[in-house]
Amino acid sequence: MYKRLGIMLDTETFGLSAGSVCTEIAAVPFDLKNPSIKEIPQYVRGYLPVDPQLNMGRTIDAETLSFWLTEGLAARTKIAENISGDHERYEAELRRIFRTIKGWIYQADEVEIYCKGSDFDIPILSSLVASIDLKLPWKYDMVRDLRTIAKRAGVSSHDITPPKDFVKHSAYSDCKFQILLYAAVLEAEGE
Repeated sequence: MYKRLGIMLDTETFGLSAGSVCTEIAAVPFDLKNPSIKEIPQYVRGYLPVDPQLNMGRTIDAETLSFWLTEGLAARTKIAENISGDHERYEAELRRIFRTIKGWIYQADEVEIYCKGSDFDIPILSSLVASIDLKLPWKYDMVRDLRTIAKRAGVSSHDITPPKDFVKHSAYSDCKFQILLYAAVLEAEGE
């Protein structure tokens, strides 16, 4: 694992609030100084069942659900495959994801957690782990907003070519794309 570790996070949800149903979580580790997606030796990805989340009071936003109904078949199929499940499966999947991320963090000397927008993924993830009495495995000051640093560097996601295997609205694909965006930021900053 990298000594200067970046972890790119992404979620797919049925809403924009912290209490929305989350269908997918992905995290991809990368080298903060030499970010690349050519070889991804490790990553964690999980699909969360919807039923137990609704039973706990998480919500589905009608507008977001309508959006998902118009999205690509690959992303919709994964959601459909994982819509049902019990609370035990939900909890086991969350514990597996965050145990993996925690392991990466403990192996590194320096860690930065990235997501695209500090007001979306992190509050959702915080709410999810609280639902099973867990805590996020990183400290609050490790979180970075990729959207802000890209804008400050004058880099737009529209300038980035998606990877060949890119699946629109797949958390794992979005993580890889966002690592390319981070690399473009470093290049623009001359690092």
